[in-house]
Amino acid sequence: MNIPLSPEKFTTKPLTLAAYASDASFYHLTPKVVCFPENEEDIISIFKYARESNTPLAFRAGGTSLSGQAITDGILVDIRKHWRNARVEKQGDVVFFQPGVIGIALNIMLNSHKAKIGPDPASIGSAMMGGILANNSSGMCCGVKHNAYHTLESLSFILPDGQQFDTNKEEDYENFNKNCSLLANDLLSIKAEVTDNPTLLATIRRKYKTKNTVGYALNAFLDYTHPLDIFAHLLVGSEGTLAFIANARLKTLPSLPYRATGMLYFADIFNACKSIDDLKNIGAEALELMDRAALKAVAHLPGAPEAIQTLPLNAAALLCEFQAATKDALEQKMQHALPILQSLKLLFAPALTQLPAEQALLWKLRKGMFPAVGAVRAQGTTVILEDIAFPLQNLGKGILALHQLFSKYHYDNAIIFGHAKDGNIHFVITQAFDSPELINRYDHFLREMVDIVLSLEGSLKAEHGTGRNMAPFVAAEWGGAAFDIMKRLKARVDPQHILNPGVIINHNDAAHIQHLKQLPIVDNTVDKCIECGFCEPLCPSKDFTTTPRQRIVLERAMANLRLRNDRSGLKAIEKDMKFDVEDSCATDGMCAEACPVQINTGDLVKKLRANRHSPLSKSIAVSIARNFNMATALVSASLRLANMIGDNVMIKLSTRLHTLNTAIPQWMPGIRKSKVVTQDASRDGDIVYFQTCISRTMGAYKGVTLDVGEAVTILCQRAALKLVIPDDIEGLCCSQPFSSKGYNTAHEYMVEKSINALYKASNSGALPIFVDMSTCSYAFGQMKDFSGCESVVDKYNKLQFIDILDLLNEHILPHIAITSKQASIILHPTCSMIKAGKMIQMNTVAHHFADKVIIPEGFGCCGMAGDRGMLVPGLTSTATKTEALSVINSDANGFYSTATTCELAMQKATNKPYQSLLLLAELCTR
Repeated sequence: MNIPLSPEKFTTKPLTLAAYASDASFYHLTPKVVCFPENEEDIISIFKYARESNTPLAFRAGGTSLSGQAITDGILVDIRKHWRNARVEKQGDVVFFQPGVIGIALNIMLNSHKAKIGPDPASIGSAMMGGILANNSSGMCCGVKHNAYHTLESLSFILPDGQQFDTNKEEDYENFNKNCSLLANDLLSIKAEVTDNPTLLATIRRKYKTKNTVGYALNAFLDYTHPLDIFAHLLVGSEGTLAFIANARLKTLPSLPYRATGMLYFADIFNACKSIDDLKNIGAEALELMDRAALKAVAHLPGAPEAIQTLPLNAAALLCEFQAATKDALEQKMQHALPILQSLKLLFAPALTQLPAEQALLWKLRKGMFPAVGAVRAQGTTVILEDIAFPLQNLGKGILALHQLFSKYHYDNAIIFGHAKDGNIHFVITQAFDSPELINRYDHFLREMVDIVLSLEGSLKAEHGTGRNMAPFVAAEWGGAAFDIMKRLKARVDPQHILNPGVIINHNDAAHIQHLKQLPIVDNTVDKCIECGFCEPLCPSKDFTTTPRQRIVLERAMANLRLRNDRSGLKAIEKDMKFDVEDSCATDGMCAEACPVQINTGDLVKKLRANRHSPLSKSIAVSIARNFNMATALVSASLRLANMIGDNVMIKLSTRLHTLNTAIPQWMPGIRKSKVVTQDASRDGDIVYFQTCISRTMGAYKGVTLDVGEAVTILCQRAALKLVIPDDIEGLCCSQPFSSKGYNTAHEYMVEKSINALYKASNSGALPIFVDMSTCSYAFGQMKDFSGCESVVDKYNKLQFIDILDLLNEHILPHIAITSKQASIILHPTCSMIKAGKMIQMNTVAHHFADKVIIPEGFGCCGMAGDRGMLVPGLTSTATKTEALSVINSDANGFYSTATTCELAMQKATNKPYQSLLLLAELCTR
């Protein structure tokens, strides 16, 4: 395709096209090309090509859309990579953003202003603002009043003909009327038609009293007078079918940090629904409804209230939360609310908590309902999450009708939950689409569901957007007059229907059962994946090659090609799989942190790597494991030689060799030879010190002569702690290098050898074992798979592993004095610290040594992953880019982390001397 963009801004590579064929919905379309525009000029060029070639296009941000809005069989325009600018304006009253900014990032920026954005979808940690505006997403507390439509301050957009307008520019109001006169006149004409039609006017007012994202936002014709304002608000919820949203501003809301949260249990769904108005009237900010099936789905989760297990068959619950700006205001609100709470017909007395940990658990249960169903669904089925809304007086009737519908069509694991304050509920069903009978079942079910919702004056879509699933039913919901307006609008703005065709306006009454996603069984490691995309923001390779979701999508694509015996299709994708899927994966497991069903895609990649290894390479790996002391000695000797040669020569030499053979690592500036800590004469001690192989071989600190091992020794001497060094320490390792590369036999050997040595050194587990790199301490502490080395399981279970933070907090700081403090320092939290849930502890420990501790914006996995950053340098350069921009111009006194390899990556990215937190502790306790 002759896309008028520079080559790096688009691709037709079969692997990439297959990776982008899925979004979070149950639809599937393979694009012809994927574009990565950097600016407005690129968008205009893409529009021009699409018009001239009559090729459809769709925009994609986070790809978390649930109704098929972010896929196409034409041009897919990915704005995730380059459209990330954002800033707070007017002292926090307004926030500016481009469409590639993740929603939660704005709230983080606004936190210091005690403000937040109105939309609060459950996917806010991965959904991007382009999609939040394009779908008019709302959420748990947003309601009808605080969505993107009602909080929009300004919006800049590009029309399919290439014209650009911005409601923040006064002159663009006149320009719009002049340069888009036909559209402007049509908008005014439609406004007159609406206001002159009492029936249509009443319909629009009624429809927007509840949440409604079906079709275009016709309330814009009632709420605004100037054509530019009308059109800008029509774009909110337009799902990329009218124009490209280049940037926008939202008015913010005050954040309410003080909260009281509790689960209210009712005997049946009707009593729960009857209570909603009373709870709204006393100021409940959130009212999350859960039916008995939804509660049962999360009853097994850790910390779930025991009451859930004993609830009657028809029971329901409301997760109720009151919020306030101050503690006193919350107390006053609670005093007013208590009599009403006590008057409700509850199964148990109301109990609301203000403890953050208990509140987090309740919200975890609520948010865990969708993934809970996804985790237990049958292999090969997909999860369908639909959202509808009823007027509150009809909510109970609607839910009862849905329960009967689930029973009729044998959706036996269906659950219902949702934002009851707004009459907005979600239902989750699981469905396979691999036979005509199953497709026919879903078709009949959906059509009956549409009849139920409309008969009770509800909305077919409350906050997820119309998409492909409800496009055939827009006319049924709105009626002929309103639907004609929508068709006229689309035809005027996009006469060729190239923008996201099939979404919102679709005359095919079977569109909802076409282009359905097939989910073949791939591997039990990832078969539970619901392709929601929540994992993607945390992935270090997301801007480099593929994301965890895309890796799984590609494996499924390959499986489908095998089922069709499509050898040419397989070959086209396979040629890039090794690098784009396997080699460029950090296998850091961060994807599992955000995954609703805790899938670690790195485990899949390890299996793929293992399958590629030849018998010879496996044999070499085992030999290295058996002679690990010789291997580390060789590395030390090589580093000694490299230090003599110097960084500049090593960089040039290794880069040239790496070009010839990617198995040769590139040199990281700053690496130097370090020392091994040896055992003193006494074998008695207080702590076992496992000096990692990295600490034994390399240091990372420019101009610093102290090694990590030396810092540990000095700190323990100051605290009067005796160290025990395991026998043959130079032959031991946490085995992560073998595990991550998929050398399973070598991994098993090293695990068995190291656990036996540590069991002996720790006096059968009596002494704690300190591991001096957070990545390695996490690897030891989280060992689960002992396949091939089952003999050490009992010994392992008796061992106590501690990391840098544990050593400092529990064993060093209580026994020594802080003699000096740094004014300010910057921390790089490693992915192992994040996964271990130790961010707060890291911050607390660091504050002992510095007055100001900064964790920079955009922090995350550096992509180093041991030696992965040396073998695939593009991975670390892209993974560290955002964090580095926050650090480069910093005048902090020091830069610290908890893993040497991560410190090397950050040092290279920022040209700042990152060091171990242990060296800071040694400095401040001299």
